[in-house]
Amino acid sequence: MALMPLTFFPLSKIMAMLTVDLETSADVLGTTPDRFLAWLKREDLHSLLYFNDTPQISIFTLAKILDTTPRELVDF
Repeated sequence: MALMPLTFFPLSKIMAMLTVDLETSADVLGTTPDRFLAWLKREDLHSLLYFNDTPQISIFTLAKILDTTPRELVDF
């Protein structure tokens, strides 16, 4: 039985796969990116991540806000 070589991804790439951009998140929630960003900062959810100076939302946080599961968001 041959062993498959391990593939390593940079942490930033893995994290980016578990996030949704601000525009898409706001669209799913039926609001604007500016309003959603202001709400996130006001609620102090500590869920805003930045990759290349671009705000991203964890799929786990977005699922919690939408009262659904991360799997539903991935399938969406």
